[in-house]
Amino acid sequence: MSNTYRHSNNFGDQKRDREFKKRMKREKKLARKKAKMRCDQFMGLTKEAEDFLAAVGNPPGKELTGKNPYAWDTEKSESIDIKNTYSGMFGDEYPHYCYKWDAGWAVTYLQADPWASGPVFFLGLLVMDPYNSVVKKFEWTDEEIQANL
Repeated sequence: MSNTYRHSNNFGDQKRDREFKKRMKREKKLARKKAKMRCDQFMGLTKEAEDFLAAVGNPPGKELTGKNPYAWDTEKSESIDIKNTYSGMFGDEYPHYCYKWDAGWAVTYLQADPWASGPVFFLGLLVMDPYNSVVKKFEWTDEEIQANL
């Protein structure tokens, strides 16, 4: 009886060892896969842009839909094309947001999307008066972008 028990116990140990080795092999394979992972990364708005939105009362952001809005840059005397969405690495669409308050409105736009294991999205904020003229731009500096890669 003890030989039978010992034999089945050894068989159980061997089976557990095989299962353990298989699990370890799967985990190593998964770890290698994770090390090569690519993904969309979001830096969002600058601190100054977030502070500005807080100063105007944190208006709720609404996703841009329908016709693309436009803005007029009086400094450069040109129209600024604002897209409703921007695309991620795997074709995912991410919306831009519009913020409205009594004295004007603001909209996010994709300022830069450098590559670091996938695109890193840096958003700018255009602040407009009620007539769609740009009053202020909040943008990341080149140094800030490089420091965050």
